[in-house]
Amino acid sequence: MFEINRDKVIDKLNQMIESDEYSPKVQLEAIDKLARIGGFYNDSLEMKGNQTISVALVD
Repeated sequence: MFEINRDKVIDKLNQMIESDEYSPKVQLEAIDKLARIGGFYNDSLEMKGNQTISVALVD
């Protein structure tokens, strides 16, 4: 049986970042995954203003 949890994933990603066994590209991908797990990215966009946007749908 395969068991994984959040802490194991975080530990493994930290090992990948700190190890010289992995290429810089793989290390950057591990950093990206840790940032996503940690909620460092804001995936929402809020726009404020008084601009009018007109959209025409043509068939």
